[in-house]
Amino acid sequence: MEKENSDRQKVTPERAIQILAKHNVKVTREQAEQILEFMNKFALIAIDVYINDQVEHHME
Repeated sequence: MEKENSDRQKVTPERAIQILAKHNVKVTREQAEQILEFMNKFALIAIDVYINDQVEHHME
């Protein structure tokens, strides 16, 4: 994916604040940044686990 496209698809802290506010969850910008950082790390771990599972499955 091109860098330009990936930048457009990122959720900004401001957008996270808006999304959470729709569900009556109020967070500061700093909290939104921390939430997004956690979500990014979680996604990377999930991808890594999935890929490792696929590799292990194909090696059997």
